[in-house]
Amino acid sequence: MARLLVVEDEASIRTLLSTYLEAVGHAVSLAEDGLSGYAAVQDGDFDLVLMDVMMPRIDGLTVVELIRRDSDVPIIVVSALSEVDDQVRAFDLLVDDFIPKPFDVKIVAKRVDAVLRRREAAAGPVPGATAGVPAPSPALLAHADLTLDPERVEVRVGGIPVDLTKREFDLLHLLIANPGRVFSREHLLDEVWGHRYVGNTKVVNAHVQNLRKKVGAERIEAVRGMGYRLA
Repeated sequence: MARLLVVEDEASIRTLLSTYLEAVGHAVSLAEDGLSGYAAVQDGDFDLVLMDVMMPRIDGLTVVELIRRDSDVPIIVVSALSEVDDQVRAFDLLVDDFIPKPFDVKIVAKRVDAVLRRREAAAGPVPGATAGVPAPSPALLAHADLTLDPERVEVRVGGIPVDLTKREFDLLHLLIANPGRVFSREHLLDEVWGHRYVGNTKVVNAHVQNLRKKVGAERIEAVRGMGYRLA
C-alpha cells in the first residue's frame, strides 16, 4: 500500500481517482487547490503525488517547483494541458510522469505503480549486503567539521544535525566516501537514482544545489564540463 496525495480542483475527478486508487489498495489523501496541496506535502509523508495544473490559488506546476526545493517525492502531473511544450515544462521541473486529460483511471493506477516500482528499484539493496548475512556497520565519515553516519543516517555540520532528504543523503554519502573524486552527473544519476531511472541529469543539479545550501556551498565543487566533487 502506498500513501498517495491527489491535488485536483474538480470534485468529480478527485472522487474518481480516490475511489479507484483506494479500491486497488492505496491510501489516498485529497487537496482541492494548489496551496492546500503544497501544505499537505509539507505536513505529510507521501509516497507519490498526483498533481493537476490548472487550479485556483497556485497552479500545479508552481506547486511542483516549490516541492522540488526540498523534496524528491514522486510526482505525476495529470492535466488537460497536453501540448508538447506543457509536458516539456513539467519534465523540466522534474516530475516523474505526465498523464493528459481525459484519462482512463486504470491507466493512471498503472502509471502510479510503475513510478513507485522505479523508485523502489532505484533505492536498491544495501551496498555490500549478502543474502542472509547482515551488512557490517559502516564507519563514520568526516570531512573537516562535516560528518556523515551511514548507520544512523545522520549528517552534522559543526556538531549540529542537518535535515536531508534521502537523495541528498545518498549524494553526500557518495561524495564524502570519495574525497576529491569528480563524479559526472550521469554517474551520480546511475549511482543514486539507479540505472532504471527515467529522467535527465537536471534532477542531479537540483539536488546538488539543495544539498549545497544545507551543508555549505563551498563543500561541494562544480567542476566545469565534468561534474561535482567534495571540495
